[in-house]
Amino acid sequence: MISQTPTDIDALRRQTCCRRQALAPGEQAAASAAIVQRIRQLALFEQARHVAVYSAIRGEVDLQSLWHEAPAAKHWYLPAIVPGPERAMRFVRHEAAAVLRKSAFGIPEPDAAKGIVREPRGLDLVLAPLVAFDADGHRIGMGAGYYDRAFAFLRNAPPPERPRLIGVGYEFQRIEHIDAQPWDVPLWGVVTERTLYGRLIKGDE
Repeated sequence: MISQTPTDIDALRRQTCCRRQALAPGEQAAASAAIVQRIRQLALFEQARHVAVYSAIRGEVDLQSLWHEAPAAKHWYLPAIVPGPERAMRFVRHEAAAVLRKSAFGIPEPDAAKGIVREPRGLDLVLAPLVAFDADGHRIGMGAGYYDRAFAFLRNAPPPERPRLIGVGYEFQRIEHIDAQPWDVPLWGVVTERTLYGRLIKGDE
């Protein structure tokens, strides 16, 4: 199989982002609702107390209904980028009515300087956006590496690994194979509007 080059990945990002943004509102809403329903049915979601989600932009799967309608016992966190050379991502406690501000990337996020921050190791479940994925749990993001740096400890974590890192995307974002890099953190599984992938399909939750 031909190895992927940076040019291949950049082209894939452009194509996928264009296709996401071209989705009709009804298509996006229907797919998002199906994905939210699949997540709710996961045992690991039911058991998780501290859950990281994300603010959907530019056609990404919208998970807002997941945390708006979830049991009060769950605590929700949104990623926030901390300015500076360390290029760090923090996970900040989020309430449904909280006011978010736009980051330099145009993503609505909480204020890490004022909110309750939880360390990545203290999360139970992380629902992460993606540009592309394969059935083996490899993920391509937007290229900044924030998730890979935040969860680098999972690459050598003894079982049971925590948190579970679950990718969220549309079925058309699946590709046959992604060449994993040494710094990549593999996903536990992926949820799309059609099915589950990775260890999720084995019931290994």
